[in-house]
Amino acid sequence: TGSNEHVGGIVGKAIKTSINISYNFGQILGYRIVGGIAGLIENNSVITNAYNRNNVTANLDYAGGIAGLVNQSTIKDVYSASFVRAKSYIGGVLGRIQGLTTVLNAYYDETIIESDDTTLLKPVQAVSNLLTQETVRGLYKADLTGDAKININNEFFSFNKNEDLNAYY
Repeated sequence: TGSNEHVGGIVGKAIKTSINISYNFGQILGYRIVGGIAGLIENNSVITNAYNRNNVTANLDYAGGIAGLVNQSTIKDVYSASFVRAKSYIGGVLGRIQGLTTVLNAYYDETIIESDDTTLLKPVQAVSNLLTQETVRGLYKADLTGDAKININNEFFSFNKNEDLNAYY
C-alpha cells in the first residue's frame, strides 16, 4: 500500500530494468500509477512471464493488473487475474502505454473484472489506450480450457479453476 505515485507488487518504478518470472499475490493500493507487478516501467525495461492475482487500486489514475504506466518498454507473456480499479487510465493488464512500447501475449481474466461491484471505474480492455488485439485482450473460461488457444508461455503458466468464481488463475 502506498500513498503516492509508483506503487507495484514487485517494484514501484523500473527504469532500464528486466523483470522475469515474477508474480504478486498481495493487494496493491496507491494514489496513482499503480500495478500488480510494477507502477511505472520505462526506458527499455522488460517484463516477461509475470502474473498478478490480487486487487490493484489507484485512487486517482493509471492502474493495470501488471503495470500502471509503461513507456518505451516491452511487456510479454503476462496475465492478471484480479480486480483493477481507478478513476481514469485503467486496463486489465496495463493502465496506459506511451512511446515505442511493445505488448505481446498480455491477458487478463474478464470474468473476475465483470464480478467487481466497485464504485470506481474498472477496465473495459487490456490497455486503456490500445485497441484489443488477438494477443492483448481479456479472456473467458473458454479461452483457458478446451480447444481455444492463446499465445502464452505454457512452460510458465498453468491455469487452475478458482473456487469462488467461474474463473481461472
